Amino acid sequence: MKNNEQQIRSLIEDINTKAPTFTGSIRALAADSEKADAPKTFEISVSSETPYERWFGIEVLGHKAGEVDMGWLESGNAPLLLQHDHSAQIGVIDSARLEGGRVTASVRFGKSALAQEIQQDVEDGIRSNVSIGYRVNDMKLIKTGQNGEPDEYRVTKWRGHEASVVSIPADETVGTNRATDDAIVPLKTPLEKDNTMDLKAAAKALGLSEDASLESILEAKAASAEKIATGKADAELKRQADIRAIADLQRGKITEVDSRAKAAIEGKKSVESFQRDILDAYTKGETEIASASSDLSKQEKRDLAGYSFVKAIREQGNGKLTGIEAEMHQQSEMESRESGTSVEGVGIPHSILSRDLTVTTEGADVVATGIQGFITLLRNKMVVQQLGARVLTGLTGNFHIPKMTAGGAAAWEGENDANAEGTPTIGQVAFSPNRVGLFTDISKKLLLQSSVDIEAMVREDLATSIALAIDYAAINGAGANDVPEGILQTSGIGSVAGGTDGLAPTWAHIVALETAVANANADMGSLGYLTNSKVRGKLKTTAKVASTDSNMIWGGGATPLNEYACAVSNQVPSTLVKGGSGAACSAIIFGNWNDLVIAQWGGLDLVVDNYTQATSNLTRIVANTYADVGVRHPESFAAMQDALTV
Repeated sequence: MKNNEQQIRSLIEDINTKAPTFTGSIRALAADSEKADAPKTFEISVSSETPYERWFGIEVLGHKAGEVDMGWLESGNAPLLLQHDHSAQIGVIDSARLEGGRVTASVRFGKSALAQEIQQDVEDGIRSNVSIGYRVNDMKLIKTGQNGEPDEYRVTKWRGHEASVVSIPADETVGTNRATDDAIVPLKTPLEKDNTMDLKAAAKALGLSEDASLESILEAKAASAEKIATGKADAELKRQADIRAIADLQRGKITEVDSRAKAAIEGKKSVESFQRDILDAYTKGETEIASASSDLSKQEKRDLAGYSFVKAIREQGNGKLTGIEAEMHQQSEMESRESGTSVEGVGIPHSILSRDLTVTTEGADVVATGIQGFITLLRNKMVVQQLGARVLTGLTGNFHIPKMTAGGAAAWEGENDANAEGTPTIGQVAFSPNRVGLFTDISKKLLLQSSVDIEAMVREDLATSIALAIDYAAINGAGANDVPEGILQTSGIGSVAGGTDGLAPTWAHIVALETAVANANADMGSLGYLTNSKVRGKLKTTAKVASTDSNMIWGGGATPLNEYACAVSNQVPSTLVKGGSGAACSAIIFGNWNDLVIAQWGGLDLVVDNYTQATSNLTRIVANTYADVGVRHPESFAAMQDALTV
């Protein structure tokens, strides 16, 4: 990984989010033991600068002056835990100090049965390994690995949060005291006959009988080390393969995706971290439009441009795909496996759905032009997309998008006062593939046609149906029974009420919707309104201020509502109930539509049914795709859900 500030900060964030406890990045550290200076007080060596290989490279925990924030460890309140389990506090760190390139501490065990049991194990020399829980605040690259060797980093600022008595160490140069001053012999060091280690304990740890010979112990230790090394190698190969697979799915959609994948592999990033990078790229708009680009040969361009929905449907009905349609079906099956879904009929991969199949070639090889790509059609027909909703495509498996639910507040402090902690609270919005299904009936005679217009019509009908399904889920999805949760069902959005039994919308209601979003500091991004045709009609005939005012609430042009864009869709409900209104209330939504996220997995699956409508000479096309909807920040939206229009 290159040594620049942005990449280092990204790595630090990844390290801290991977931590198995709230303290941040935790590593198990083994221990040299020191004699207890009191019956109930134990001296432990907590951490050192011993290099430790982690998933991103070699880590050296700095122990120079200014590198360790000892504030919490020195406070007398830091806990002593068992195995980093926050529900298993077995003691307290009375004091801690930084000396001789390591952190040492004095700890006391509690009176609970568990604490007394662990204390006895420590006194008996059974437990001698200690681990520290800490958070990385800054680090730097100190050595770039060569010939496949890992990079080496030094953590230059970190803060300890807790110490734990653990079973398995990583840094074998720190730990608890034992009953004598004998040095601990690390398991990674070949055992010698003159070592003081208890051979029975070593044999037991390796799964051997207590009377095993030294030679047997050494052989078992070597086999164990080889198994661990092989497991690490297999895990590394899988990590690299998974990152490349994700990059393959995102090629043509995310800018420089191959370079991003290469950097992730070389930088020892996890698959989850690379997925977050891809999602961030979508969020930041670092995308490219897939088209018949120069990296394809003219023949490949002609093949892709010649892909026909109608031909695929016709051949699927006859039981055999041929040509480019068969090749793309195989690609779709591969995409589906990657995304955790399956193809039941004829699969159409994302590479076809995202291309505008318009190609100009030479001479008599000209292919029919002017067919708009399916994804373009779909986005153009989704009202929420027109307002600015973000669309993520080509996804694999479930994923989460992080969001900040609360931030730390800065405060004015005295010259020598300690700053108040301002740690933000981070939440997540979960996404998982939900099947979007529909069917349409097409005349069998129509399917025999090879007209460009027929091809375009079939694509448009399918795109419109899917767009309507996604729009409805995004607006008012119930969030249950495999339906995503829409804006109107999302807890925490702003609310503007008309009256006990509903009320006709007024200029004051429109302003109140905007104010609700602004008061939540969310009036940024792609702001706009969404409502239905009944509300539009009502607002066109309602004056802003009084009946004598000639200025109607709904104006003209592209920004008809208080100089904001407003989309109209009859998927916005008009049969809501408020008090005694009956099913007569409509909804009006205002917000930052960039905070509405639509996720799509894989391509399109078309099942051809020649029998259900056979008596009417129709072929039924059952289309399935996988999608989900989520609101990143509920406060980015506000709604009036009791607007009366009659």
